[in-house]
Amino acid sequence: MSVKKTRQHCEFADGALELLRTCPALTRHNFLELLAVVLGEKRVMRLILTAETYRCVQRFCIQNNLAQDHSVRKQAPSVRSATGDTFTVSVEWDDPRGEYFAVVIGRSRYDVQRALELENSDASFQAFGELYQIPRCCVEAYEDLEQGGEWISTYLRRSSRESHGSIYSNRLGVLFDGSTFLPDFFPCRIDCRYAEDLGRRYESLLIRFGADAYLKQARTSLSAPIIVHSGSLLQLCESRQNGSLLEFDSDKVRVVCWNSSLPADNIFRQASAVLTSEQRFRFLGNDRVLIDMPVELLDNRVLTFREN
Repeated sequence: MSVKKTRQHCEFADGALELLRTCPALTRHNFLELLAVVLGEKRVMRLILTAETYRCVQRFCIQNNLAQDHSVRKQAPSVRSATGDTFTVSVEWDDPRGEYFAVVIGRSRYDVQRALELENSDASFQAFGELYQIPRCCVEAYEDLEQGGEWISTYLRRSSRESHGSIYSNRLGVLFDGSTFLPDFFPCRIDCRYAEDLGRRYESLLIRFGADAYLKQARTSLSAPIIVHSGSLLQLCESRQNGSLLEFDSDKVRVVCWNSSLPADNIFRQASAVLTSEQRFRFLGNDRVLIDMPVELLDNRVLTFREN
């Protein structure tokens, strides 16, 4: 019996990944939440879709006996970030600004309709946080985003210079290759214990679904250190750590620009190592110091993520 259940789980996971491939608007966050809904770890999940992508999701839900329905109002983009995140505001269904609408998925129609009641009444983000099981500290931090803050800056400012993250609370890793152990929300900081606990729970779902390839890729990517430098995030793939020294191959570094574009002649491209000590940040290359700057919350810092 357990073998049959495992096979069913694997088939569902494969189908969910295929849904992601056919609907590029969906993310790995959404994939994890689908697994959680199927196993009863999460009662409902929320997607923001267009009419075209909604048809794909409808078919998937019918095939997998999941309940779904959409809001009576649409969502209009209010802020589009450099990293591809789109924040929306609620508008009337016939408002020409409304590009998207909310879709709620669950195992029971009752749970879906209860969630849509909140959606259709423009409930507060605090109410949504409780419904979708987001840690309270992260919900409170979201107020900064509601007031126009940018999420990466908020995430970094709330993470002290001395803090070390966990692969389970690493929200930045998803920007490089889609890897994540988190559902779709913004942790308050890189070392949030409640976000870490949630990430571990979602990792256990992946194990139950036999998603071995995803697990291997995610652990490798999410454990890679990230440098914050000149408005960009630099993920040090295949780096080697010796105390405070990180050696890397600049050709293997992944770059995401979140505040400004990284110039082609930026000094990091000449570097082969980064050293942080006594609140100083140094790029090293060719046996010399290329830059020596103070460590700041939003610039010239190294973020590390433990695996255990």
